[in-house]
Amino acid sequence: MKAWSHLPNAAHIDAVVAAARDAARDAARGAAQGAARGAAWDAAWVAALDAAWDAAWDAARHAAWDAAWDAAWDAAWGAPCDAVVALVAWDECGVYLSKDVSAESMRHLLAVNPDLHAVCLLLPYKTYLEATQ
Repeated sequence: MKAWSHLPNAAHIDAVVAAARDAARDAARGAAQGAARGAAWDAAWVAALDAAWDAAWDAARHAAWDAAWDAAWDAAWGAPCDAVVALVAWDECGVYLSKDVSAESMRHLLAVNPDLHAVCLLLPYKTYLEATQ
């Protein structure tokens, strides 16, 4: 039994957590690989002219990989973490994750009333859900 099983939005929280783990890993890996490859190639090319190909390649690849991985991981986990916070704090906000409510309608709600904190926290995750479906 999960710690949040008694909450009204427990099923939504379970879905957010399950989707977030795979999405964060895939996004972070893709971003890190692309950034590492580009940065390593650029740095290694310049360093090769100075006869330090191997050292520069490794250093640039590791630095770019670490930076891109951290940035992508943080971005990929930010939306699900905010969604879980909203789902725990506001029992009634699970309705925003239904298929009947679109991210566009949530943006409209925020334009009309920027004080809808649950909508503000759920919007990035809802946008992600629509982009992956």
